[in-house]
Amino acid sequence: MQGKRILVTGGAGFIGAHLCQRLLESGNEVFCLDNLFTGSKENISELLYNPRFHFIFQDVVPGPGGRFSWVNLNSVNQENRPRPLKKYSFKPLERLPWSN
Repeated sequence: MQGKRILVTGGAGFIGAHLCQRLLESGNEVFCLDNLFTGSKENISELLYNPRFHFIFQDVVPGPGGRFSWVNLNSVNQENRPRPLKKYSFKPLERLPWSN
C-alpha cells in the first residue's frame, strides 16, 4: 500500500515534528510547512535526510495577493497555533487569524 501525501503546518514545532516523524514511519510522504516563528529546525534535523520529507520555509498565512497551490495532498494537519498568548503578543497580526 502506498502512503499518503500529507501537509503538516507548524511541522517544525515540538508536536508537529513528532507528528511528522510518526507519519514518515507509517510510510507517508510529508510536507512540513513552517516559518520557524515558534518552531525550530533542530526539531526536524533528523527528518531532513528522509527523501519522503520536504521542509518548506513559509508562513501559513500568505501575504497580500499570496496563495497556496497544494495539489494531490491526501491530508492537512494544522499544528501552527502559537501559545501562550503573552509570549507572542508582540506579533499580533501573525496570530490574528488563529484567535478564538
